[in-house]
Amino acid sequence: MIKIIHRGCGGHVGYIEDRRKLKKDPDNFYFLDGSQPKKTDKKAIPCNKCGKIIVNLGDLIVGY
Repeated sequence: MIKIIHRGCGGHVGYIEDRRKLKKDPDNFYFLDGSQPKKTDKKAIPCNKCGKIIVNLGDLIVGY
């Protein structure tokens, strides 16, 4: 699993299995607790570090 980081604060917000599918396949994303987003959550990823709700994929960075 590859870490996903919030660009604004550096907070760890989730994981992806395949780096090439981040923008094409939202089912590739997993929250920190291991659950996958439901259809209504796909553009609302909470950041535990700063408390913001991430709605743009451009605000996410693929970590290592």
